[in-house]
Amino acid sequence: MKYLFSETGFFYPFDYKERYVKSGNWPEVGVEVEESVFLEFIGHPPEGKVCGRGPDGMPAWVDAPPPIPNSDAIY
Repeated sequence: MKYLFSETGFFYPFDYKERYVKSGNWPEVGVEVEESVFLEFIGHPPEGKVCGRGPDGMPAWVDAPPPIPNSDAIY
């Protein structure tokens, strides 16, 4: 199966493109990736990394953002 990796960092399977298009949720910008790439980047990331976009728009492991302090958060 092939996937579209969107500029927002989400994967969309081409097998369901028609459904996404009908619902208005198919991204206008992205790169086509093979299933092996999809499987690599939906698995556990290396420590301190998250799935992001490389300069070529392809999925890449990028540094995870620092945690947001929430000492004043009320839940």
